[in-house]
Amino acid sequence: MIINSPVNRHLFDRGITQKELAQALGMTPTWVNYVIHGKHAGWHTRYRISRFLGVPIEELWPEPDNGETSRASGARASKPER
Repeated sequence: MIINSPVNRHLFDRGITQKELAQALGMTPTWVNYVIHGKHAGWHTRYRISRFLGVPIEELWPEPDNGETSRASGARASKPER
């Protein structure tokens, strides 16, 4: 497993694969992978992964440091004040 996300780090530390996580959640491995890597917001799935791992969701999917809203979150950036 490539450790390229906080979720994958927690899975690796527990000896769990994404496929095993997907099976435990009753989801497809492809869907779980999309959510883990931000290709789809999947807020319900993020919540379930967080609960499964016992890790706060904010630790698994931290906000961008540069103040921009992540495209994957589906949220819109606010307009600048005039």
